[in-house]
Amino acid sequence: MKRILIFIFWGIIHNSLAQNSEAKSTSDSISAVVFTKQPVESFMLWQIKSINEFIHRFNYEVFIDGEKMNDSLQILYPRSQYILKLFNEDDERLKMTEKTQLYFIKVNQFISMICEEDIKIDKQAKLSANVKLEAFYKEKNVILDILLQKQYLKKEGSARWQITNISLPKEIIEEHQRLIERKDITTTDSTYIEEGLSPNAQDIAFSPLVNAFNQGKDIVSLCNQTILKHQEIYILEKILRLSLLKVKGTKDISFKISVHKNYQIEIREFMREKENSGWLITDLKLN
Repeated sequence: MKRILIFIFWGIIHNSLAQNSEAKSTSDSISAVVFTKQPVESFMLWQIKSINEFIHRFNYEVFIDGEKMNDSLQILYPRSQYILKLFNEDDERLKMTEKTQLYFIKVNQFISMICEEDIKIDKQAKLSANVKLEAFYKEKNVILDILLQKQYLKKEGSARWQITNISLPKEIIEEHQRLIERKDITTTDSTYIEEGLSPNAQDIAFSPLVNAFNQGKDIVSLCNQTILKHQEIYILEKILRLSLLKVKGTKDISFKISVHKNYQIEIREFMREKENSGWLITDLKLN
């Protein structure tokens, strides 16, 4: 009888251990994490991430994955179709109506000309940027408009961004108008060094410009000599030295590129989860 009871007891324990082992095995299999490589979203591949990438695509040099444009890709994606994808598709003027007819025709003529004449954006094409800076002036939110142009230095074989115009809010100009009345304007002297911003400053949203303003850098050295008599430059420099203004960052950036002697395109960034995103053409103008 004792042997029977012992046998039953060990049977119960064995069965319980087996169940626990099975439960643990099941639990472990459920908690196991399996990593799988997901394909890149289509919109991420088509997104134009920089001005340089925009130019490479416009020039029909590379495909969306960075691969050099070859014959097979050119058959699948004719240049006319490729350039059309560089326009902001949400622009109502690209939909043929009575009101948009002129712009619609102009865009189509532009694309036809680019393809037929195999026109490319030159490496030293005229490139300008309009940068809106968000700032605090005496604890008030203000917007500064800064116009920059890319200057190409032939001797050094390099380039730099220079300020070609500054627009300050009306209230700031009026408050500091006395600078002009007292002729409190510094003119260039022997110590003046014409500098500028890095040629790739646009790729980091012109943060070097923000840093220059907030770190007390001589604003005049960032300007092209053609605007050194503009009152806004010296007003801006004065209020920065007095710590009356603090720049928070860039609020909006747009670029203008001369593509042809007759055409200029304007480009802005569109952050959205669809193929037609990134830096896109928002306007086409005749020179």
